Amino acid sequence: MKGAEGSRHIGNSRMKAGIFYFSATGNTRQVAFWIKEDLEKKGWIVETFNIELFQKNILKMPDLRSYSLVFVGYPVFAWREPFNVRDFIKRNFAEKELNVVQFFTYGGILGNAPFKLWLVLSKGNRYFGKIHIRAEDSHPVLRRKWTMIFIKKGWNLCKDRALLSERLARVLRRFEKGKIAYEVPHPLAFILDVIGIAYSKGMIDLWFKKWIDFEKCTSCALCWRYCPAGVIEPMEKEKGGQVKLIPRFLKGCIGCYRCVNICPFDALRSFFTKGGIKYKPYGIFSDYTEAGFSPPGK
Repeated sequence: MKGAEGSRHIGNSRMKAGIFYFSATGNTRQVAFWIKEDLEKKGWIVETFNIELFQKNILKMPDLRSYSLVFVGYPVFAWREPFNVRDFIKRNFAEKELNVVQFFTYGGILGNAPFKLWLVLSKGNRYFGKIHIRAEDSHPVLRRKWTMIFIKKGWNLCKDRALLSERLARVLRRFEKGKIAYEVPHPLAFILDVIGIAYSKGMIDLWFKKWIDFEKCTSCALCWRYCPAGVIEPMEKEKGGQVKLIPRFLKGCIGCYRCVNICPFDALRSFFTKGGIKYKPYGIFSDYTEAGFSPPGK
């Protein structure tokens, strides 16, 4: 199918893009706004949306067909796409005859994430490629001393603004020419899929288990307010004559570790993140406030 057919607004004076992203720590959000900035310089009208706000019913889905091009962004977890992103796309994007692009951040090996999400995104849509960037502080969750060697050497600090613009320009050229893109499995796909079995809905509660330090917890509520999957709730617990509200972890964790990373008092830990350097979740909270939402539990 020709791109001019697919890009239904290509003859108009201004193109319109919708950027939908999930960002566990803020890196993917930053990339989304870089893409927005580049597109606006080219005269596009751009709207950005945080996927988790739809999943929590804070926002209503816009008309996807109103966009000339739709971008979907996410971080790569354990060589895979996050479950909440995949489920969101399956529910909202299938068979819509949209023009779509995926973008993502990662810290180690990409694995099969781009291929697996392409299978979902391209179903009944026109796919024009991917934009990927290895972002600062996006190293894998195995944040042990040996992984810090790579961080100190700058191996994963490819927060390269110019590279992102170059890859976006390449995708836009494909879009303008109507050249459909395809993805292929990673050469080590089978091995990575076997290793990544820990990141599955059945195993995640075991492998990504978190525990709470009762003495350090101040009941600040950040973890259950801002869990992107909405699977943390407050519960009362008594210890040593003291009663506190502490987090209770339900089924459905996606393994993003936002709760661990945003805890200001180091009260949450896990096997994988114990003693590791924390992410800096910039920009995430503002998505909620800009949507006019005050999370419960305040």
